[in-house]
Amino acid sequence: MAITKKFLKNGDKCKVTFKVEKDHIPDANEIKILGDFNNWNGEADMMKKLKNGAFTHSINLDCDKEYHFRYLVNKSVWRNEPGADDQVVNDMNTGVNSIVIV
Repeated sequence: MAITKKFLKNGDKCKVTFKVEKDHIPDANEIKILGDFNNWNGEADMMKKLKNGAFTHSINLDCDKEYHFRYLVNKSVWRNEPGADDQVVNDMNTGVNSIVIV
């Protein structure tokens, strides 16, 4: 799993690309990324499955903020991003969220 950041020329946005390799979640048929940036909307931000079996998705995020997020695998299993900038117990105390800081 990996996160890459590319700060855009205007300086107020960052293109953040999330990638989940096939060997990290081999049984994944679909992965959605849910977080603060999409109001944890389960209908938003489906990751694209690549030919090699990896999943990827890019989002332009406002700079100077941190965003909580998690991956939802096969509509039922929550996974965190080990390469995130931080991890924190969520507000409902039901699990840990990954954090990306831009």
